[in-house]
Amino acid sequence: MFGFEREKIQLKSVEDYLRAQELLGAGSENGTTDSKWRAAYSKVKPFILPGAIILAIVLVVGAAFFEMMTLRSEVAGLRSVQREGDVKALRRQIADLAAKMDTSAKQIEELKDDTYALKVEIEAQKARAARAVASAAAAAKKAALSAEKKNKPVIGKPRP
Repeated sequence: MFGFEREKIQLKSVEDYLRAQELLGAGSENGTTDSKWRAAYSKVKPFILPGAIILAIVLVVGAAFFEMMTLRSEVAGLRSVQREGDVKALRRQIADLAAKMDTSAKQIEELKDDTYALKVEIEAQKARAARAVASAAAAAKKAALSAEKKNKPVIGKPRP
């Protein structure tokens, strides 16, 4: 199948057998190493090309796997750096928001104090306005009474 096909010799006598042995022996003595290599090569020859292709595929897959592992480790490193950066940015934002909340709380307290002071002032203004209206009404009433007394004729008593 893989090697040279040898014709089968049918032996009819002992002499034919001895001749066949001489021929076989002469061939093996003259090219013992050459015929062995040829026989081995002929058996291996169909497997050389597929073996080389399989070896090339294995090498390419190995190189791709190595490259993938390298990229995976780089991605993991970048993710950890990114996470650290994100954590720092988030902490900075939290600190900024906390400062804004403190500022807002202080402003709220100041506004509460201001509104309380304004309420007190408004109440004082209302009280002053009420007193002013009351005093103006009292003054008008006094003026009306005094004007009424001066203009009122006394009916029962003569004047001296």
